[in-house]
Amino acid sequence: MAIMAQVSPVSVRWTPALATGLVALVLFAQRMTASINEFDGGISSSAATFTLHGLLPYRDYWLLYGPLSGYALAVPTALVGPSVELTRLCGLIVIAAQAAIGYAIASRWAPRAASFLIAIAASSFVPILIGLELSAWPLAMLLALSGLWVLGWTRASAVIGGCLIGLAFLSRLDVGAYALLAALAFRDRKIVFATFLVFALPFAAFTLLTTPVEAVVEQLIWYPLVGPRVFRGLPDIASTLPPVSAFLLSIPLMLLPRTMILVSVIRIVVSRPIDRALIGLTVFAALCQIQTLGRADAQHFALAAMPAILLLAPFVRRQQKNAASFALLAGSVTVCLAIPIAVVASGVFAVPQERDATLIQAVQATRMVTATSDPIFVGLTRTRYAFTNSLIAYYLADRRPGTAETMFNPGITNSDATQRKIVAELQRTQTDFLLLDEAVSDKFEPQNESRIPGSTILDEFVASEYGTMCVFGDYRVMAKLGTDRAVPPCPDPRGRP
Repeated sequence: MAIMAQVSPVSVRWTPALATGLVALVLFAQRMTASINEFDGGISSSAATFTLHGLLPYRDYWLLYGPLSGYALAVPTALVGPSVELTRLCGLIVIAAQAAIGYAIASRWAPRAASFLIAIAASSFVPILIGLELSAWPLAMLLALSGLWVLGWTRASAVIGGCLIGLAFLSRLDVGAYALLAALAFRDRKIVFATFLVFALPFAAFTLLTTPVEAVVEQLIWYPLVGPRVFRGLPDIASTLPPVSAFLLSIPLMLLPRTMILVSVIRIVVSRPIDRALIGLTVFAALCQIQTLGRADAQHFALAAMPAILLLAPFVRRQQKNAASFALLAGSVTVCLAIPIAVVASGVFAVPQERDATLIQAVQATRMVTATSDPIFVGLTRTRYAFTNSLIAYYLADRRPGTAETMFNPGITNSDATQRKIVAELQRTQTDFLLLDEAVSDKFEPQNESRIPGSTILDEFVASEYGTMCVFGDYRVMAKLGTDRAVPPCPDPRGRP
């Protein structure tokens, strides 16, 4: 069973690839009005704000990923200012580019119409199930797939591929590492590896020179490997969703991707000649599934699914009509698009509409009482569980943090040691205003150790040193007691406590 001859980058018809990206842009633009993704959507955006305030990742603020997505968002933010619409527009552009490169990859094997459908389906999960806010994984996925796509033709393309994989590593260390391992399938892997090191080594050296080793280990090694299993581990999709929704989503997010990986492995074993591009994509798709082992919720399955869905392409013949291939393609694309849309439309992932509005009000109140150079703290009214926090508030407020412990993580933020550090830093930086969330203060997942309550040191400090200035729905703006600065009344009288 022979594989079709591959095409080179110069022979790819860019018009349909760009058209695929444009269709994705239009198709997923309706997600611009979705609820704000406060925590995951706030990681890259808050990093952009911290960068513009001259702070360094890992040393000055907590970050589980590479710095590239924050740096990328910092550029447009510096030009036009922070807004939800801006970070979503940047995220939408990344998704559209994913669809375009997905078409280019699929067109190695499949005809145009099939490549278009596969690319749209493969790029649909993140915007539908997670949102459009720019984040590290989609950017890394775009760069990694682009890198794998250009490999295998010339030595120059190997250099380009290595650069792209190196950039993917700077966005998400795990995705970049997966792509690097997948690149071993290609002949010019030594060139790819050497080029990758041009990006990875300076990043590692600069990080170690600017940040204490224990902080680097905690944020980039220990918590990414241990934290998602111990403090955020979920056994399956059903642990966070109603049974019907969990069953339906498991078909496109778990059953189809893993089936395609398995079938591709079998095809690689029995087929001749060897298709190095198929081997590389299959290895990358399989490694991305590691994302789902520590935290098996719908969102993490959605992040991992794209390269596996692209594996549909080799099973659609280029020049011959085949009923089985068409049925596989039509059924798979329908499942990938229809089921996630139906589940989202059912309201399973819905956030109360007033929560977004009150977050914006709280941010506006915080901006009114602080100068651009003033630090703030975005946290919870109670931090014994510390599951998440509204990280995006730092970005929308355009304020630097009063502590390096910006990202709330169970097992870290609710420990005595971390809370003592937060208290000391809030005092040292003279942080006079806090923005605290009431709604998720007692949130935890009973399936993992986020259910174990932790320290009350920070709660006691806040209660003794700060008073409530304004209340907006779930959000409370706190001011330091006895502050000598003028505190204006709440901008909305209904927000007064």
